[in-house]
Amino acid sequence: MFTNDHASKKEKVKELLESVIYVKQAITVKKQLLDELCAVSHAAKKYGGGLDEKIQQRIEKLRKEFLQDINSLLAKQTRVKRGLYAIKDERIRTIFEAKYLKNLTWENIAEMMCYSVVHVKRLANESYHLLEGSIFW
Repeated sequence: MFTNDHASKKEKVKELLESVIYVKQAITVKKQLLDELCAVSHAAKKYGGGLDEKIQQRIEKLRKEFLQDINSLLAKQTRVKRGLYAIKDERIRTIFEAKYLKNLTWENIAEMMCYSVVHVKRLANESYHLLEGSIFW
C-alpha cells in the first residue's frame, strides 16, 4: 500500500508534467491573440488610423507574457527531459515523452505502442516515482 507521502510526491510529479501541457496551451492562445492584435495594428497603420494606446499596451504586455511562458516551458521541458533520460525502461520513457512532451492522448499512445489504453495508463501510473528524483533536485 502506498503512503500519503508517496501519493503526495506522485501528485507533484504529475503536476509538473501536466504544467508542461498547460504552458504550451497558454503559449498557443497568446500567440493567436498577439497575431490578431498585430494584424489590427498593421491595418491601422496602413490605412492611416491611429492605434489605440490600450491596444499597444496590451500587445506589449502579451509579448512579455509570451516570452515568460516560453522561458517557463523551456525550463519545465528541461526538467522533464532530464527525468526521462534517467528512466531505463524505454516503454515508460516513450509513454511519458509522448504524453507530456508531444501532448498525445492516452489512446494515441496506446495505438502507437500496440498496447491497450488501460495498460498504458497502468504503466504510467506505476512509474511516476521514477521521475521524482531526477525532476526535483
